Amino acid sequence: MKGFVYVKEEDIKTKKEIEYWIQLSLDYNKKSPPAKKKAKKTSLKKTIPKNNKK
Repeated sequence: MKGFVYVKEEDIKTKKEIEYWIQLSLDYNKKSPPAKKKAKKTSLKKTIPKNNKK
């Protein structure tokens, strides 16, 4: 996936190493542009009038 980094659990042996990866991701988030909002999908369901009782 674009914009993701995966770190294997076995590659992180100390608290300092995990703090490095967390700080790296936080620094990246400050610099990255905001994601574009996706348009909402509209439903094509038919509506039945409520006053059509028999």
